[in-house]
Amino acid sequence: MALVHSRLTLSFSDWTKETSFINHAYAGLLKIQFPDGGSFACFQGEKNRLLATKTNEASFEPGSDIEIEVDDLAASRVTTCYVSDTKQLNFVDLQETIAVNVAALVAIFVGLRLFTYLSLRFVTLKTR
Repeated sequence: MALVHSRLTLSFSDWTKETSFINHAYAGLLKIQFPDGGSFACFQGEKNRLLATKTNEASFEPGSDIEIEVDDLAASRVTTCYVSDTKQLNFVDLQETIAVNVAALVAIFVGLRLFTYLSLRFVTLKTR
């Protein structure tokens, strides 16, 4: 199954991403897991393939191979790759700080508590 890209979502439903507590919790956990922007060690050949799929995204079919001219010595060199290069986490904004995600979670928590309180406060039970 192909990845669902955020550009395929309807524009009027974009606000759900910003108000989703799951999105902010996941983004905060990713920032804790990858504090340096999501860098990890990989081989140069892997990085070239990641960047090739990123630049050729429009013509790339999932499961198809991309041919890259790289000699064996350069392909086996260890380099740094980034999570953003893999395009696995397009739906999460890794540019926000942990403080922004925690503040959003607190605001959502307080907002839902207030909504629940007001809903229960002004609900009247009618006797039959």
